[in-house]
This record gives sequence, structure tokens and C-alpha cells, in this order.
Amino acid sequence: MKFLSTLFWSLLIFQGLQAQNNFWTEVADRQSLPPISEGLSVVQHYQPLALDYEAIQQALMTAPMEFSQENSPAFLLSLPLPDGRTEVFQVVESPILAPELAARYPEIKTYRGYSTSNAAITTRLDVGPVGFHAIITLPQGRVIIEPYAPQQTRYYAAYFVKDVETPAGIRLECGYVPGQAGGLEHSGALETRDVGLVSLKKYTIGLACSGEFADYHNASTKAQVLAQMTQIINFANEFMVRDLAVRLEIAANTDAAIFLDPATDPYTNGSSVMESFAQTAEILNANLGIDNYDLGHSFIAGCSSGTVGIGRGRACNNQIAADEFKGFGISCQYSGNSSFAVQLVCHEVGHQLSASHTFNNCPDAEGAVTASSAYEPGSGSTIMSYAGSCGDQNILMNSDAYYHTQSIEQIRTYTQSGLGSTCAESIPTSNSDPSVNLPYENGFFIPVRTPFELTAEGADPDGDALTYCWEEYDLGPTSPIGNPSLDAPIFRSVAPTSSPNRVFPSLLKIVNNQSNNNEVLPTYNRNLTFRCTVRDNDPEAGGVNWAQVQFKADQTAGPFLVTAPNTGDVTWKVGEYREVTWNVANTTNPRVKCHYVNIKLSVDGGFTYPYTLAASTPNDGSAFVSVPDAVTADARVRVEAANNIFFDISNADFTIAPASGPGFAIDVSPVAVPLFCTSQGNITFDITTAPLLGYDSTITLSLLGSLPANGSYAFGQNSLTPGESTTLTLELPDYTGHDTLQLQVSAEGPGLGATNRSLYIIAVSSDFSSLQLMAPADGTSDIVLSTNFSWTSAPNATLYDFQLATSPAFGVDDMVESAEGLSAPGYTPTQLFEENTLYFWRVRPINECGPGEWLPPFAFHTAIVDCANTAANDLPINIANNPNTKISKINIPTDGIISDLNLTNVEVTFQPVNSLRIFLVSPAGTEVRLWNLDCLNTGLIRLGFDDEAPTEITCPPDDNLPVRPDQPLSAFDGENTAGVWQLKVQVVTSGFGSGGTIKSWRLEFCAAVATTPPTLITNETLAVPPGEGNTITKQLLEVQDDVATPSQVTYTIVTPPAHGQLYRWSLNEPLGAGAHFSQSTINTYNLVYVHDGSATQTDAFTFIAEDNEGGWLPTQVFNIDIDEGATVSVKDVVAANAISLAPNPTSESVRINFRKALSGGVSVQLLNLQGQQVLQGRYADGNTPIELNTAQLPAGAYFVQVRTEQGMFTEKLVVQHR
Repeated sequence: MKFLSTLFWSLLIFQGLQAQNNFWTEVADRQSLPPISEGLSVVQHYQPLALDYEAIQQALMTAPMEFSQENSPAFLLSLPLPDGRTEVFQVVESPILAPELAARYPEIKTYRGYSTSNAAITTRLDVGPVGFHAIITLPQGRVIIEPYAPQQTRYYAAYFVKDVETPAGIRLECGYVPGQAGGLEHSGALETRDVGLVSLKKYTIGLACSGEFADYHNASTKAQVLAQMTQIINFANEFMVRDLAVRLEIAANTDAAIFLDPATDPYTNGSSVMESFAQTAEILNANLGIDNYDLGHSFIAGCSSGTVGIGRGRACNNQIAADEFKGFGISCQYSGNSSFAVQLVCHEVGHQLSASHTFNNCPDAEGAVTASSAYEPGSGSTIMSYAGSCGDQNILMNSDAYYHTQSIEQIRTYTQSGLGSTCAESIPTSNSDPSVNLPYENGFFIPVRTPFELTAEGADPDGDALTYCWEEYDLGPTSPIGNPSLDAPIFRSVAPTSSPNRVFPSLLKIVNNQSNNNEVLPTYNRNLTFRCTVRDNDPEAGGVNWAQVQFKADQTAGPFLVTAPNTGDVTWKVGEYREVTWNVANTTNPRVKCHYVNIKLSVDGGFTYPYTLAASTPNDGSAFVSVPDAVTADARVRVEAANNIFFDISNADFTIAPASGPGFAIDVSPVAVPLFCTSQGNITFDITTAPLLGYDSTITLSLLGSLPANGSYAFGQNSLTPGESTTLTLELPDYTGHDTLQLQVSAEGPGLGATNRSLYIIAVSSDFSSLQLMAPADGTSDIVLSTNFSWTSAPNATLYDFQLATSPAFGVDDMVESAEGLSAPGYTPTQLFEENTLYFWRVRPINECGPGEWLPPFAFHTAIVDCANTAANDLPINIANNPNTKISKINIPTDGIISDLNLTNVEVTFQPVNSLRIFLVSPAGTEVRLWNLDCLNTGLIRLGFDDEAPTEITCPPDDNLPVRPDQPLSAFDGENTAGVWQLKVQVVTSGFGSGGTIKSWRLEFCAAVATTPPTLITNETLAVPPGEGNTITKQLLEVQDDVATPSQVTYTIVTPPAHGQLYRWSLNEPLGAGAHFSQSTINTYNLVYVHDGSATQTDAFTFIAEDNEGGWLPTQVFNIDIDEGATVSVKDVVAANAISLAPNPTSESVRINFRKALSGGVSVQLLNLQGQQVLQGRYADGNTPIELNTAQLPAGAYFVQVRTEQGMFTEKLVVQHR
């Protein structure tokens, strides 16, 4: 939204105020008023007004045209409100008649405006042959100003729509049938919405009316009828522009379809929706032309009950034969009150723009419930609800004037990207959608029968005044309001407000200890979803956005209740230390997980809580708090979850009285530290004091309680005068535990006893030094299919992360399996291993302070297996349904001694398979039971049997993976392979159906292939001068193999050096974890280690070595000494002190200085600790300093590497960003 500058506004404000003072006067004598209109007869409270109609009509003609007001004088108009106040609006002309129609009826004008005091307060108004009309959207609700009586323009009434009574005896229904029209049903919620510039969608609405509609409004001319139509559509635009970015413009030749005489109009019965509906499209097409409108709607009047509207047609749908043809829309004016007409049109046009019903339950109208969008309990209360028509399921008697978030999503999708986008005029605007964020992660739990509060964080790039609407977004069975089943909705929608918070149920109800059936707390285990829709209320084209959160109710927790203070006869005194108690109600359980609460104080009867008495105090049901200097008779206490959304407040107001004698108040903050990670260093508490009744003696502080070994504390000052503040600092060096420390700050003053304040600290160490990998052990070979992983428990770890990969780099492409948040020190893989493959696995510990370092990985190698596989060729064999035995045979002609026998591709059908036993019988007569009445009611066995399989039989047994048989196949070990093998399938009990079939099975004999590992010939320590480099030669590191050449002996780096970098020198290639080099690399002097210049004396890296036939050498350590006297074995490694870096550490840039001029070209690389190049450059010479830009680099350590004709120089660089 665009606003005038302050100066321009100031210059124009006087002009506007001058105009506004002459239009309206209150009518004191109601006896002088003409007979009241039918529409106002149903309004309980209204303000009668007199209007200088000609003056306001003339004044409005000077209002600037919309979209051009930035360069036009502002027009300010004051409108009266029902409570006697006035609101000043900046108004622009906003035509909703097509230009040709407006030219024929120049007396009909429409306008829109927004309040100069609150841009979220908006209005739409019109003038014409039937007088002045205005609708105003206020935070308190809608206001309508309309003529007090028909056929005059002098007298008016202003009223709140909430004061309108629904006409007695009328049951209103909509003819929309869920699923009858295309494009309506809910197809999955969009949890969030893309943000961008708002595009206003303008639809040409073709209108027609029956003679009964004209008679109902005492209209004798088309201009009068068109004025009534204009008022309804203009008022509807107030809500549709704001919520949907949709505006309706009345078609150019609409007056051709306005009929004044019921006897001659084309409607068979202009007071019956059901009879007129079928004719409406034909009438519109005949009088307007099918190509001259985007959606059509007929107005009729005089319906007394039943169906009052149908919105089956879809905007932009030109298929005449279709039920959803665009012309099928109708509404019947059953009351003279404007609010009913607008509500009905917004509802039916909502259908025509694809919205479905949003209510969950409406007796006698069950067929109108749309199960896929029934997000509102009972009748619902929003525009697409059945408010007022559902008997004892009614929430309201008249719907609130806004669309439910589901309706907004449906309509915006249809109009912006669906069929509805194909005919609308898309008008670009400068307004941007707002953004919204929810400070929650899905999946948390709350206790039952306990209030909760949700909040959102909204922002608008244009500075528009945002409003927030929290709505439940749950679907469930049709349920009586207040008595839900499963996930049926339990909270009504409440109109948008400027507050981003909503309390469930209403805070007013909680404060007054009341309840009602349209906001009921969950009482059983169920899912809960809430969506917050944010509106920017831009009057040109409203921007919206939404976000949603999902959580659950836990019936084993709750109700969470404040128990003291909880009655009105309680009195606290300022400065006292008083106990607050509450019923924890199992909210510390593993689902709700509320271990800490905040305690807050209200002094206005429970509506606001400006005082925090305790923050993050343990949720143990009791806490002592200092009473602040807040004297009141309206105190309430609120205890709320510190990391959740639920709370409770005390039931009655209690008193806080002044202090009774001299003394002092003391407060320590925080009273609890729910998590102190000892790696953080220390904890500081703020201590504040205040005098009571003039007490000014010195207070002495001390600390009570035991600290862990080597723990210490210090007060900023331990003697202070009331009114002064200080600190308490605790240090816990070398702490390795996980405990709750309970301490007390004690304060004493002359003439007073000790005053103690309790402190709670949960101290957590991240010392995981006891954690070790166990199995498979580093260097394990010949693993078949799979194995379980295990490691020791670490006392300070609560969870573990696990990774299995084919490289010690553990990159994305290397990963085989990973698991996060394991509670037990072990893991079973979910997939089988590849044979003849080297694997690496590692674990890292986690606790409340975060994850620890990954342990150095272990390596293992799977077996090389040679298998012979033979399939049965006598299949299929049918199996009868009665008890019997069938046998399939395989003849193995070759001799061999069995060491590993498996069955693969076993497929047997029978219903059910738990009627079967299956055996394998060897030529020697040995029988092993493979299957023993397993898996209940399923009809297919498709799997393999292998003693080394990681799992037993799992059901259903149809994934063709190997499982361990009922009896071990190792019973055949040592027997001869030759002869006839039998698969015997035995039906133990009759099944059902036609029996089954033995379809396939294979017999597999396997043997492990032995490999000879490489031999470590030499592994000697490398000596390197500090900050320099040296070559790793064959004399220091050599692995030989009986079959592999040096180029076929491959090294893999498992853990790289901690204080330097390995390079494949000829390629200038850094080598990190997972990198490979060969023995040839070493033999040709191409493996170089470069020290980083740090003050370290040793370094090392670990490696494994492999040959080309599966032989491997488990993890070895290569040691490095950092030695001033070491001899550099190659010329171009490092010349000590040849370069320097400044500044170092650096932030924005670093300068490379050369200690002496260097000839020839210079190549510069900046490498991270993983050896990856992040910057590079080439320079003509090394005579002048070289500057590198480091501003965009992540903070951390790097190597600056300079290569010249005189050698290579390396220095360590640290990048720090403040």
C-alpha cells in the first residue's frame, strides 16, 4: 500500500476535515424518522443519522481515481460509527461497473478507502438512485451504513452486523452438492505459499434479476435495480479483494437482463431458486451474450426457507452443456438487510470460484458437507459455512465476513493458476504478499484438557498493517459440536486480529472459568493441525500467506493445573518469597517432554502477564518466587511450558499487598539453567536487590551448596546496598558428569534473617573419551552378506549417529547406510553387503550439547565367494488343498565336500502358507526343516535360505531376500554334494482355495576364495622441519604384494594428517580422507607431506593398502616428527621463512610478503584443511606483495601455497569474521 508523504498529508488534511464536517448529523428525535425499512427491522442496535446526500455526492466526485492517487490530491471522508465515534478514510473512486454500463448510468458511483489511523480499517461505499451505502471493516467487526427507509436519501442507520438477528423460522440452504462440480474437492493442503507481487484478478460478472427482485426493492426503474445490484457486488468486493485478490466488475450490458415485472420476466418462478436456477444461464446468454461475461449470477427474491442459493457454475467455464457452465449461479434475497444479501453472494460466488463448504456438521443438510474441506466444527462461521442454518450445531447465526484458509487456498489456486486464470483480467499491483513463520517443529505433544497458545511471526515488505487468523486445520468424521471423534475439528475459526497470538480456548473463557462447545480442549490421543493465515489488508489487492503446525494430544498427560495460589482469599506481600504449585500431570513423560516451566504474574485479572517470576524452573510442581513491587487486587499466576505451547492460570484473582516492614527484595536470574554445557566455560547469574520501606543497610551474599570437584564461584561483589546489582559466576573445569546442581544464593542484612534464592543447573559434559568402536573390529575380513555393528556406551552420550560407506571420506556418493539418533550402542544393517568390497564404518556420540566428533573409522572386507548354483527342472508341481506331501528334486552329478550350502529363488504358493512345513533332504538322508508353519494368513513364499543371512523369517515372506532357516543348513557340512537333493513341501492342515504350487528353487554350494594380503615391508617415521615439507620415500613406507605390481598396490587415506597436508606432488594434488595413491607414487618421490607451521611436534595419518585381487592390509599409522634439524629431500618443497602473511588471523584480505625477490612466475593457491582449492592465481614475479580477498571465505584455517622456480612455500592462514 502506498501512503502520502507526511508533508503532503499535512497540507491536505484540513481540506478533508472541512468536507467531512457538513455531511452527517445524529438524529436525536427518532419520532421524526420515516417508517423503518424491513432490512433494519432485524437490527437490534443502530445509530440513526441524517445525511446531506447531495453534498456528499458532489464531494465524492472530487475523489481521485484508484491507481492514480499518488499524483492526485487526497480525498478524506469521515464516516460515522454506531458507537458515536467517527473514522476518517482516504477515499478513491473504484468503479465496478463496466465503462459502457457506467456511461449509461453516471449517477451510480462506487468508492473504496482506508482509515488514516489504521490501514487495516477499510471501507467500500456507493451512491446512486437508492441513496448512500457503506460497509466498514473494523477490528470490532463489520459496520454497515444504509438508508433508514426506502425511497429517500435523507435518513440512514449505522449498525454493527453482529447486531443483526437472523429472521425467525427461516432455514437456509445452499444448493451446492459436494463432488457435483469439477475442481472443488480438496487435493492436499499447501503448508506454505510462495511469496511475490500480488496480481489482482478482475472478473466480469453477468447479472440478471427476476421481476420479484425488483418488486422486493420497490424498484420501478432499471437504474434503481442496478443500484441495488451494485451495492451488493461492491460490498462483496470488500471481502473478496482483501482475502482473494479478486474483484468483480458488472458486465457492460447487464441492464439487458434486468426485469421489472414478474408477469413478463423469463423466470418461471422468480421466488424459487430451484425453479429459476435451470433458467439462469439461458437468460444470461440470451441477453448478455455468452462471450460477454466470466461468471454469471441471477438475483431473485422472496424465498421464505430452504435453498436460497446455488453456485454450481465455474468462472471461465464456457462449456454450455456442463453442469459447471459459468452461467449457473443464483441467490435469493430473503431479507431486506444488506448483510444477508452480501453474505449469500460471497458464499455462492465462492463456489463459482471453486470453494467448497467448510463445515463439519449440519443436521438435515448432511449432503452439503464436503468431507475433504470440513475444517470447521458444527455449522462453521466463515463465508463458506452454514452458520445459522444448523440448529443445535450453529456456532453463529450469521457468518463472519472472511473466508476460511481452506477457501482462500482453493480460490487462489483456481484463480491464479487453474481454469479461473484463463478469462480473468490480471492487473499487476505494487503490493507484495506478506511472509509468515511459525516458531515450531511439527510432531510435539501437549497434555489433554490443558489450554495452549499459538503465535506467529509475520512481516510485510510494504509496511502494510497485518492481521492474523489462527484456524484449526483438521479433518475427521462428522461429529456433534463439542463431542468430536478421531481428528474432527474442535475449535471454531475466529476473525483475523492484529495480534499474532491466539489462545485456545478463548482467554476470556479461561479467565472466567467458563467453557463452550465451539472451543473444546482435546481429551484423548489425537492429531492437531493449525494454520495461521496472514493478511496485509491492502485495499487494491490483498496479499495473504499462511503456515501451519502439526502436533498431537497425549491422553496420558494432563490436565496441567495451577493449584496455588488458586483462590481469591490469598494475599502476597511485596518482597516475600512465596510458593507457586501446580499439578505436573505427567507432562514430563517422553512424549510431552516438558521439563521446565515459566511462571508469570498478571495484575489485570489474567489478561496480560508483564512479570516473569521464574524462567525455566524445573517442572516438578513447586517453585518459590520473589513477589515484585506490583500492588494489586487482580493478580493471577500463569504457569507455562518453557518449550511447549500449553499453560494454565490460577482460577481467581488474589491480592498483592505492600511490604509490611523494612527489608529488602532480592532476585536471581535465571533461577534455573536447564542446560549448561561445560565446554561453554562458565555461567553467570544476575542478582538484583531493592529496598523495602527505606531499608539501607549492607547486604552480604554467600553461596550455599556443593560444587563439583575443581568447581569455583565468584560474586561481582558480595556486599551491596539495597538497590544495587551484582553477578554470580560459576566455573566447572574438568567436569565430566551429567547432574543437576542445586545451590542457593543467601543474602543477609543487619536485623534480618537470611534470605535464600534457589538455583538449579543441569551441567552436561561432552567428554566422550570412553566411547570405542567394537564390532566388526578394524581389519575384519571375510564377512558374508551382513553383520551387526556395536560400540561401547559413553556415559555422557544419549544418542549416536552411525555411518557405513565404501570410502573413509564418507561422501554422499560413498554412503551405504546411515542412521541418526540411535539410542542403543548398536546397529543392524537394512541391506546386504556386496562381496569382495572394502567398507568403513564410524560412530559419533550426541547429547543435549550437540554431537561430538566422529570416531576414526574401522574398516572391514567382505568375503570373495565362489558359488555353484543349480535349479530344479521338474517344476511346477501342484500342491493339493488337503494334507499331503510334494517333493521336487535336483540331481548334482559332481563330487565335493560341503562347507556352505544355501537355497535361492525358493517360490511356493499356498493359502495360507502357515499350513506348510518345508524340508531339504540330502542324498545321505539328512533332513533340515526350512519352514515351520510360519507367517499366518498369506499366500506366497518367495525368498532364500542362508545361515549367514542377517535376519530370521520375516512376514510377508515375499521380498526374495535370504533369511535364516528354521533349522541350520550347517547340518549338511562335511557331506558329499553328489546325488539327488529333495525339497519336500508338507501340507499339515487344509487351506482354502484351490491349493498351491512349487514354482522354483535353486541349490547353491559356496566356498570362500582365500586371498593373500599385501605385506608391510617398511613403515618408518618421516622427519619434517616446522612449516616445511618432505617427501615420503620407499625407504620410509613400502608395501609389497606377491601378485600385484607397485602401481597395483593402492593406499587409501583413512584419517589425514591433523597438522599438515599430503600431496601427490607431480599433479600438485592435495590428498584427504578417502584419497588414493599407489606404491608407485611413493617410489617415484611423488608423495609429499607439508607441515602447517603450527607449534606441534608430531603428526600422523592412517591408511589401508589393497592389491588388485581382494587382498588388503588393515589400518596402519604413519608417523611424522616435526624436527628443526630434519633434512629436506627435494628441492621444491619448502624454503623456511621465504614468505610471510599479514594480517594473520585476517578477515577481509591477506597480503603475501616475500622476504627476498624471487624470479620467474608465481602460482598461488589457497587450500582448506581438506586439501580443496578455494582460491588460485598466477603472477609475473615475486618482487611485490600479493593480496588475496578473504571476505567471502568461511571462517577457519587454510594453507597459502606459493610455487616459484626457487621452490614451494606454505604458510597457515586463519580467517576470522566478527
